[in-house]
Amino acid sequence: MRSLVTVGVESLVVLGTMVNPRKQERARRELLGRLLWELDQRAVSVLTLESRHDERNRHDIRAVGAFRNQHVVSRRLIVEHGRPVQEPMLWVPDAVAGAVGDMQFGRPAWLEMLGDPVEVLEVGSVG
Repeated sequence: MRSLVTVGVESLVVLGTMVNPRKQERARRELLGRLLWELDQRAVSVLTLESRHDERNRHDIRAVGAFRNQHVVSRRLIVEHGRPVQEPMLWVPDAVAGAVGDMQFGRPAWLEMLGDPVEVLEVGSVG
């Protein structure tokens, strides 16, 4: 975790409470929309999502297209999928998410170690 601090990684976590566990993809889409909007506002040019499997990746790409058509996100933000084997930085979101999860359960040490570059946006109920 200290290496994240030394390389200057900034993290944005969009956090929601899932209302219905059977609507996990719907909740993911809602959170993805907020994340894309936030990143677009911050002039991020490329977002690499961790690849799940082909069908789920297509769901993500369709969602991105819908967000663009709804003007939630501009076309300048490129969204792609990658595998951790090919893109080693994809382990960073897992580490940050784990630290945020630990914080929610009263164990803030990992998140405190990351310091200021972690911003958590709580969006309430999703799904």
